[in-house]
Amino acid sequence: MLVCCDDYMARAHLDQACLLATWRAGFSDYKCSRLSASLKDRCSLLEFCPSSKRAGPSAAHRDALVCWGMTRPLISILTPVLNRIDLLGGALDSVRRARGVPSEHLVIDGGSTDGTLSLLRSRPGIRLIEAPGTGIYDALNLGLRAAGGDIICQLNSDDLLPAGALEAVAEADAGAGRGADAVRGRAIFFADDAAQNASAATLSAEFPVPLRPRDVALGAPAINALFVRRRLYDRVGYFDPRFRLAADREWLLRAFAAGMRVHEICADVYCFRLHTGSLTINPGRSGSLAIRLEHLEISRRVFGSLDAPATLRRLCRRWFAKEAALLLYLAAIGRYEAGISRALRDTLAVSPQWPVDLPRELLAFAGRRLRRWMRLCPWRLESTSR
Repeated sequence: MLVCCDDYMARAHLDQACLLATWRAGFSDYKCSRLSASLKDRCSLLEFCPSSKRAGPSAAHRDALVCWGMTRPLISILTPVLNRIDLLGGALDSVRRARGVPSEHLVIDGGSTDGTLSLLRSRPGIRLIEAPGTGIYDALNLGLRAAGGDIICQLNSDDLLPAGALEAVAEADAGAGRGADAVRGRAIFFADDAAQNASAATLSAEFPVPLRPRDVALGAPAINALFVRRRLYDRVGYFDPRFRLAADREWLLRAFAAGMRVHEICADVYCFRLHTGSLTINPGRSGSLAIRLEHLEISRRVFGSLDAPATLRRLCRRWFAKEAALLLYLAAIGRYEAGISRALRDTLAVSPQWPVDLPRELLAFAGRRLRRWMRLCPWRLESTSR
């Protein structure tokens, strides 16, 4: 019995989920001897639907992905993309290199006009979801709803999965136990331009291990190195698309508030590419007014919520102080049109004591900068001597 798994995802019955997992593992001809009589009857009546109406299986159905002899769960890789014809091919190839790991690659296109769609349609094994006008997190939410896997990976259209990444995650997931909500490996950073090699080396050296709430609020959490079990999304919810730039941080804070437990491994599982068009790692974003305002709103929500753990509320109060100071700086240099007095008045209305918290954050910032400078000195001396 040949199964076309690109067309029946809207019917997320338990037996169909098993068929999907088996096909993704590389068996296009499912052994009818293993099917119950009722399943054989249902398979002959499968209804097909267009891609826009697909829906992933429920939690109960996803639990069945392993029930027919599957030793590894399905990994769903989600890639939002918009006009990335120049770099997307590398991301697609990095997924195809994986061997022996059941996986599916869903690419959500936001309305590309540069040939990206033609490239995607020419690649076998890609599940393409066309969603013109969607932002990054709208696209990821669409992918989450359509994904059939029990483990979710986010792959940016300009980044790569290193060789062996999916294999390492699948092995770690098998040994992590039922208590873990996610597997997290190491992320490495590389640059297309030699002028950014120092930044790439710094980011790789500063990759936080283990991931802590303070890394989400005050550092660079690199969410793409986190392979999340589907049940955590079921418990925490999806991304909030109102935050167009920082919804990943907001989601991670919700996950930590819900008691997220992460199984850390030493393997390299993600490669971030540094380049001028990057939406993920862009030095200009640190000075962006939009990102400052989103960070202020997220931190305000958390430290003002009585439902959030006390430690998380204290952390986000510190985060608010840092972001308030940065907003004042942007106002002072003319990037915030409302002006310094408005910025000061608005931030004090939310947290009257943020100026008291600020010296601690300034000291912490100075310490981080000093450690970064000391780390980069040997690298720069070596580069100069070449």
